[in-house]
Amino acid sequence: PGVREAFQTLSGKFDLYIVSNCQCGYIELFLEGTNLGSFVKDTLCFGQTGRPKNESIRILMEKNHLKDVCYIGDTMGDYDACQKAGVPFIFAEYGFGEVPEAEVRIQNIRELEQLLL
Repeated sequence: PGVREAFQTLSGKFDLYIVSNCQCGYIELFLEGTNLGSFVKDTLCFGQTGRPKNESIRILMEKNHLKDVCYIGDTMGDYDACQKAGVPFIFAEYGFGEVPEAEVRIQNIRELEQLLL
C-alpha cells in the first residue's frame, strides 16, 4: 500500500531509478503493470549487463552522472551490493529478506518521504 503515492511524491524531489538482478523485460513489465513507469527515470538489470548488482549500480550511476544516491532494498544481496558499490543502503523491512547489519530501515514505503524529504 502507498507505493504509487510514494513514487509520485519522491519523483517530484528526486530522480528515481531501478537496478535489479532480473532478466531483460521484467522491470518493464512491472512498470507497465503498475503504471509507475512515468516516475522512473532509468533502469538497469543483470539481463542487460551480465554483471553483479554492485557493478550494475555503478554502471547506472555513471550513465546518469549520479553522485549522491541511496539504494532501497530488501535482501542481504542488495545490502552486499551496496557495500561493494559504496552506496548507502535503506532496508525495506517489509520485503523478502533479513539484513541485521542495516543501519537505516523502513517498515513501509511511505516512510521514505519522512526519511528523505
